[in-house]
Amino acid sequence: MADDSGSHSSIRLPGGQPLFEFGNAEQRRVGLIHSVLLVLGSFVCGGLFVSVGGGALDVAGVGPDTPTARVVETATNFLGLAILPLAYLAWREEWSLVGFSGPNRRDIGAMLVGAVALIAFMLAGQRLVTALGYNPAANAAVETGRENPELFLYYIPIVLLLNSPAEELLFRGVVQNLLRRAYGVIPGILGASAIFGLVHYSALVAAGSAGAYVVLAIGSGIILGVLYEYTENLLVPITVHAAWNCLVYLSLYAETTGVA
Repeated sequence: MADDSGSHSSIRLPGGQPLFEFGNAEQRRVGLIHSVLLVLGSFVCGGLFVSVGGGALDVAGVGPDTPTARVVETATNFLGLAILPLAYLAWREEWSLVGFSGPNRRDIGAMLVGAVALIAFMLAGQRLVTALGYNPAANAAVETGRENPELFLYYIPIVLLLNSPAEELLFRGVVQNLLRRAYGVIPGILGASAIFGLVHYSALVAAGSAGAYVVLAIGSGIILGVLYEYTENLLVPITVHAAWNCLVYLSLYAETTGVA
């Protein structure tokens, strides 16, 4: 948490980690400014990678509305999203900031419980907001997949290899840890989850309630953040995040093709 160069105050549970721990001014400045700049920069980087990938496809004679182009666009976006947090960790020489290891029994248990909790939350949340008259908007991947259902199947390896690892590295691995170090466990989780939810607004393209979608995304971020805080292993939220997204794409494929 706070280093020896400045004082800090904290609120702790008996024998537990500090729920609130305010580091020195430098830690608070770095935690907030670096988090915001990392997220903005990562999405700019993702956009640049998409442009490069699109240019390569143009040279190869592949049209922009083909399934191949959609897959390359999605893959390059998440590849670009992962570059900046990795570069940040290398620049700061803080690889230890991100906890990552092979899963032990506790981690596997957390994955199973977390996956059930996330799925239950998302399904219940979607029903609740719909019952209240706020149908969540859909993101670009879902809309393009409805036009080309096979894309839903192509998205699954992207989710497993790029999407979930990149987003969890950025939001839980780096941003949550920076905010945690500066402000404590709860502000770290809530801050990273709020940013996680808000940035998903930019991916919405269909009619519906953007606010409902963002609220659900924030809630899912809190669940993933709690899992990461509990296990200190980024592989856990990556796995749970991937499980939910894969379930969504498989369900959409079945629905769109009439398999179900």
